[in-house]
Amino acid sequence: MPYLRKFQSADGQQVLALHERALLATRAFTKHGSWDKDLENIDEVYVRPGGCFYVVEENGAIIGMGALKRHENGEAEIKRMRSKAYFREPERQRRCHLHVRQQGLQNQRYALLFRDFLRANKNVRIAYERIKRRLVEIFPESIDGYLYIKDPLMDIIYEGAESWASTVDWTPDASYL
Repeated sequence: MPYLRKFQSADGQQVLALHERALLATRAFTKHGSWDKDLENIDEVYVRPGGCFYVVEENGAIIGMGALKRHENGEAEIKRMRSKAYFREPERQRRCHLHVRQQGLQNQRYALLFRDFLRANKNVRIAYERIKRRLVEIFPESIDGYLYIKDPLMDIIYEGAESWASTVDWTPDASYL
């Protein structure tokens, strides 16, 4: 089963190979150049300045990767998101979506509170799931239609989550901070 972990220096060759394969698969690879130097210095370019570099490993092979590069002005950017073109979740298993949030900002709190509220409130969770499934049926070809309904629904649920949070004195799980 694939798992996400921090980059280790021993991953270097596999990371470079995955980068090249991903670019070849999209016909974006022409040759190696100075634009690839960051992948030869991952600790220096990504980790030491306060960013991070993660890999997805399965059976000893690196099948995915991604980085967050910090800049001196406090901003950051997502870099080097790659995966094996043929990688898909195993049959009858759920697809995984990775959400990246900046620590301490409202949108980090939003995601964690929303998650915890749904975990703690079975009826709301089931209704939310039913509505999302129905929206997929109604708007099979229109993400705009789907989001037109889903976005205000999220706002309504979040208001309930805020009330719940004050009632139970909720704080974000320290392992996510």
